[in-house]
Amino acid sequence: MGRFLRMGRGMRFSLFSFLAFVPVCLSVFSSCKNVALGIENIQSTIVLDYKDETSLPTMRLSVFVQTSADERRVERVRLVHNQSGMEWICDNPRKIAEDERSVWAGYTNFVPATGSTFPKGIYTFHYTDMAGDESQAPFSLSYPEGLPTTTADKIEESFRNAEQIVGVYDRDGNLVYFGPRAENWQQDSDIKNSYGLAEKIRVCYRFNGGSVICMLPLKDL
Repeated sequence: MGRFLRMGRGMRFSLFSFLAFVPVCLSVFSSCKNVALGIENIQSTIVLDYKDETSLPTMRLSVFVQTSADERRVERVRLVHNQSGMEWICDNPRKIAEDERSVWAGYTNFVPATGSTFPKGIYTFHYTDMAGDESQAPFSLSYPEGLPTTTADKIEESFRNAEQIVGVYDRDGNLVYFGPRAENWQQDSDIKNSYGLAEKIRVCYRFNGGSVICMLPLKDL
């Protein structure tokens, strides 16, 4: 997507791929400047999370926007599926600082009703600031047919066009690497040669240019 978060030691993570691994974002900001509200950019990521190899995944949706105003003023965000009228509301939106000049606002943990999935199609994202002003923007949501009903052990053989990436964590659960396997990582244990603090790995598959991510079960290295 051309946008990255800097994470120390020179590492960079794609903003919305990073959001897939961080279901709660903790940045807190203070007061704001008075600028007309308007959405300039919107990004969404569907995440399918697998607890083991044979269970069906849970699904969540991250949606974040950049606005022409100051995102510190965000009060409420709401999603509406245009065809069905189904909606999701978040009264405590999160803020993510990409750099000193760029802040995104939204929520990382919209979830469908128990036992269901997000309907595909066009959604409208509604953004309300502290003054009660609202702006909105449409976005499209899609994912491969049959993916939500595929277990982790069947993904690679069922969806051969998927891009494999890995998330590497230290013993405290902090993400230390997210991206393709290095050429010298012939086995998972080889990752420790590059990241001595690495303790766990999570194999992931990306679809639709990274807007859909399947997170397979966490494993020890």
